Amino acid sequence: MYDENIFKQKIHQRLSNLFNNYDLDNILSLIQDKNSFTTILESIVNSIMLAERDHFLFAHPDEYANGFQPKILNTQLDKLDLSVPRTRDSNFRPVILPDKYKRNDDSFFQMLQTLIASGNSKSKIKSILKQYNLNFSDELYDLVSKDIDERLNDFKKKELPEKLPFVFIDAYVCDIKEDGSGKVKRSAIYTIIGIDFECKKQVLGYYIMFGHENLSDWKIILHDLVNRGLKKVLLFVSDDFTGISNAFNSIYPKSYVQKCYVHLMRNIKHKLSKKDATEFNKELKMIKESKGFEEGVAKFNKLCERYENRYKEYMKYLESKTEEYLAFLRFPEEIRKYIYTTNVVENFNTNLEKERRRLGGYFQSQNIANRTVFLKIEHLHNEVWKQPIPIIVSKTYEINQMFELTFEN
Repeated sequence: MYDENIFKQKIHQRLSNLFNNYDLDNILSLIQDKNSFTTILESIVNSIMLAERDHFLFAHPDEYANGFQPKILNTQLDKLDLSVPRTRDSNFRPVILPDKYKRNDDSFFQMLQTLIASGNSKSKIKSILKQYNLNFSDELYDLVSKDIDERLNDFKKKELPEKLPFVFIDAYVCDIKEDGSGKVKRSAIYTIIGIDFECKKQVLGYYIMFGHENLSDWKIILHDLVNRGLKKVLLFVSDDFTGISNAFNSIYPKSYVQKCYVHLMRNIKHKLSKKDATEFNKELKMIKESKGFEEGVAKFNKLCERYENRYKEYMKYLESKTEEYLAFLRFPEEIRKYIYTTNVVENFNTNLEKERRRLGGYFQSQNIANRTVFLKIEHLHNEVWKQPIPIIVSKTYEINQMFELTFEN
């Protein structure tokens, strides 16, 4: 029978016996040496496995120890030469080891995935791993590559939720080498991030296309979201890309549209004189704190009227976009700061920009770009975005009510 306290005692005893052979200064000096550190790590893992077998034999008095089996385990730190304890009927297996028949731990696979996604050749990867005394083979390379591409393909075809409260969109413009011609071409990575009714973020999709960001691509992407199941969105958040509002309205006619308020303030600096821009943006900050949508609209239109004589066409344009710039004021005050900008998706684009620079200024192929983006998404989904957003959770009831009122017909 499994007894956690007894198991802990056995591990403590095994590790105590191990480290009694070292004094503190000796251990500190050894871990600074790579080979010595690997030896200590091997000893620790071997000791833990022995403690596991001790406990297994305690729980199964009819069983007997039956020597050891050598095993090589690739890790991100180094290659470990282990001695796996056995039992007579071979029913025992240390839980500290990876799955059966797997010679590498998860950290090693993650490192290998990153090296492949970065476009390194087999020979380059083999050279890198050799520096760390890690094993590598063409079969392992093909296996990991195939696994990445299968998960990527499943992700792109994954069925989406039928309804979402918030969807953020943006395009990241970069350079990608075209496979056929070998030319480095301007490209756009279109990314769509949603927040679901459990108040968690998820990347709904990303689309890599050669050429600059354009409306026809966005229409294709929005139709793909519909085809994959996304039928109702309460609020789309985007920048002020020309024509995007009409695309939203034609495909999601009942959705609200929020144009990024931060982009608006940046654009004001380019459209108005320095003095006027400073004063205008000061007023915009105050309008952002309005109690409700109607109050904000009244203040916004009044502000535009004040500058009509000097910037007639631009003020006329801003007035035509009033509802889109102030859509966030329809929502509970607590969550407005989260939905009036495209920061959610821009932060994702910042990570892509870091990868582009790390890879030498451009992605070596569309396939490499695809793998790089996908592995970033997996990391976010599995490690970073696991918990709901507290500020959204606090207003779940109000958001649900707004959704029902918007789509009640």
